[in-house]
Amino acid sequence: MTDTYDDSANTNSRLFDKSTGREYVCLSPINLEGIKHYRLKAQDTGDIILLCESGLKIRFHNKSDIRIKNIKNIFLRAVYKK
Repeated sequence: MTDTYDDSANTNSRLFDKSTGREYVCLSPINLEGIKHYRLKAQDTGDIILLCESGLKIRFHNKSDIRIKNIKNIFLRAVYKK
């Protein structure tokens, strides 16, 4: 998973949701009880979310073209799972 996400999510860095492809901008990193969190704002709706660093690594990617690849992988896992 470390190869799909760059840990340097700084202010104004752009991240893309792996499942929807929606673009988010990192507003600010926050340290809550020793755990690094990030405030992200959706570019199209303006919604703001707060995610911990591990949640960010699971849900987001720093490249915009990941959505179709993930759908293919989910489909292939479902078909070949026995």
